[in-house]
Amino acid sequence: MRRILFFISGFIIFGLIVLWAFALSRQMAETGQTANSDQIAALLQAVNTPEGSLTGQPVIFLPGAGTVVGHRYFPLTGGHALNDCAACHADGRYQGTDPTCLTCHAADDAHNGENGTDCATCHTPTTWQDATFDHATIGARDCADCHTPPPDHYAAPCAACHLDTTNFLNVLFDHSQIGDQDCAACHTPPPNHYQGACRNCHLDTTTFQNATFDHSTIGSQDCANCHTPPPNHYQGTCRNCHTDTTNFRNTFFDHSVIGSQDCSNCHTPPPNHFVGACSSCHFDTTNFQNAIFDHSTIGTQDCVNCHTPPPNHYQGACRNCHTDTTNFRNAFFDHSVIGSQDCSNCHTPRPNHFPGACRNCHSDTTNFRNATFNHTFPLNHGNANGQCTACHTDNDYSSYTCTYCHNGGEFEDEHREEGITDLSNCLQCHPDGREGDD
Repeated sequence: MRRILFFISGFIIFGLIVLWAFALSRQMAETGQTANSDQIAALLQAVNTPEGSLTGQPVIFLPGAGTVVGHRYFPLTGGHALNDCAACHADGRYQGTDPTCLTCHAADDAHNGENGTDCATCHTPTTWQDATFDHATIGARDCADCHTPPPDHYAAPCAACHLDTTNFLNVLFDHSQIGDQDCAACHTPPPNHYQGACRNCHLDTTTFQNATFDHSTIGSQDCANCHTPPPNHYQGTCRNCHTDTTNFRNTFFDHSVIGSQDCSNCHTPPPNHFVGACSSCHFDTTNFQNAIFDHSTIGTQDCVNCHTPPPNHYQGACRNCHTDTTNFRNAFFDHSVIGSQDCSNCHTPRPNHFPGACRNCHSDTTNFRNATFNHTFPLNHGNANGQCTACHTDNDYSSYTCTYCHNGGEFEDEHREEGITDLSNCLQCHPDGREGDD
């Protein structure tokens, strides 16, 4: 019972303190006054702050990864976001921690302090490895002070090749500065490389990338001495197909040299290919590219046995549209078979299309392609610029209005001076929109 009375008394005292503080703050707000130190000290004493002190007091804090804290001057982003508080705040001390990077990363400084203590100059907390270094900040130092070249690297000054002084990645070597040295002094040719002089092929002495081999320098050797044909390559003489003896890239195979072999001995048909004889479709026996399939050879099969219609295709019989049974490409759809459906059930109008009924313009109900749009009045009149709603308001294209643009006292005065009182039928005098019309 005593404990309950103690709790009730404490609650009443706390409520009175809150009401007193609220009344005090309201009084100061109304009078424009601010609380003095005596008033604040009295309030702190009332809520049991030790000795009424204005200094911060110890509080309970639960550190850990993901704890939300007020890091106003050192945002916890990137790699710092998931760190445990104790990783930076040793011995439970959270005040006075040095925010500089080397406080934690002194052991990670691969630069031995030569680049200063502000790691953020090059590194970001998100991607520590991908650093961007501004070489302009270190002056004209030698690259070797910081960078170790790979083994057998060219011994000249780095700037001789690394012309891009921003990232140094794009390297261009000026071979003219080394004189008439042998290429093999620096370059190791790949396996089975041509043994002749490099300049026989690498004619571009700037980059040496685009090599052109003059096959006339090796006489009438067999191609296989240098070239390995791909798997399942034709076993005949290379010149039967590679007729361009300059670069040998443009190949033309003369099928007459192999007689009447089966095509599948050399060619693998694509998946789901027609299983009949190749010559049934590939009539052009020179390059076999243009194939025409004679559908009469398969009887009255259903088209979908071989063909997959595109998405949202018409579901009727293919022959309703594809009347040309030779190549089936020119399709003609007889709209009479679908009755009086709305065109938009199958067709999506183009952007900015005229919003009226399709039949207002597409009067040819057979193919609907030749649309007639009767608009004798110029579409670029005044400020219309082709905007239909400038004259046809509320999307009503059966009527028009001129007064949307042409109105006001000056407009009326000019017409009354000419003795014109009917200001609604503008086309009677201005059939093509010109001001001087009669």
